[in-house]
Amino acid sequence: MKVKVFDKAVIVKEQEIFLKLEQRGGIVVLILVNEHGEKTVAGNLLEIRDDMTIYRCNYVNSIIGLPLNKEKQLKIIGVDD
Repeated sequence: MKVKVFDKAVIVKEQEIFLKLEQRGGIVVLILVNEHGEKTVAGNLLEIRDDMTIYRCNYVNSIIGLPLNKEKQLKIIGVDD
């Protein structure tokens, strides 16, 4: 077996994500969608309620690669997890 060291930088294409706001009664939800605007599995990120309270949704799809806490909620700078 021959082993070689790769000596050039590997270019990794940055993944594009698509976001959509969806109205659900008195709640607006920020969701991940595919390139066709269809919701992805476990793609709810945030909910904005009538009183302007923002909730982080649980169990966000970790395959997407977004920064998540141990509850699989979107990490927010300045918010303790």
